[in-house]
Amino acid sequence: MNRFDDNNNLDVRFKSMNQKLSMTKEEQNDMLHEINQKIRISKSTTKKRSIPWKFYVTSAVMAVIFMIFITPLFNDTVKNPGSGENLNETHSSLQNSPQDRVTIEVINDTEIDIYGLELEIYQSEVLKVTQGASNADGSTVEKGESIAFEFLETDFHLVGEIDVEVVIVEPIEMGGERIPIDKFTLNLSNEREYLFEINGESASNLDVTIVDENQ
Repeated sequence: MNRFDDNNNLDVRFKSMNQKLSMTKEEQNDMLHEINQKIRISKSTTKKRSIPWKFYVTSAVMAVIFMIFITPLFNDTVKNPGSGENLNETHSSLQNSPQDRVTIEVINDTEIDIYGLELEIYQSEVLKVTQGASNADGSTVEKGESIAFEFLETDFHLVGEIDVEVVIVEPIEMGGERIPIDKFTLNLSNEREYLFEINGESASNLDVTIVDENQ
């Protein structure tokens, strides 16, 4: 076989391969359509698979943020137990309140017009508190009526000896005069309520009498 025969054989082979690879226009379009469809399916599958990863990352970030904000609040709650104890303290305070206060009630047993009263409380010769009271509607305290004064442990020590001064107070429109009546000593015991009367026939001749000290 000479050189020209070899060339002819190669030419025949190439032509045969060309015939095998040659496709019609329609076949080419079908193949391109199929390839594009597979590419789209592949992209769609990739996107769908990426969604869970985004979800997991977002969830992890939110969990970290949640812990950052919640941890300080939890620590504060542990250090300061909060409303539960406050409610218990309030309830306990209400239960113990009768022992933490003293009521002094003053009865008007005179014929004079009394619009308001003040009590000045001294303990160990030191003025501890001054408290005034009158009728809410501004009317006079008639004979037989009374005004009650309530004092707490924060005002003075509720056990032991105190000095009480009773003062009649006129309304400002009537001059606002203060008329001291009497100063007396009261020994506070386990009783929490004390009752007194203002006696006399004129503002210049008044005194205070213990009605029932419950001792």
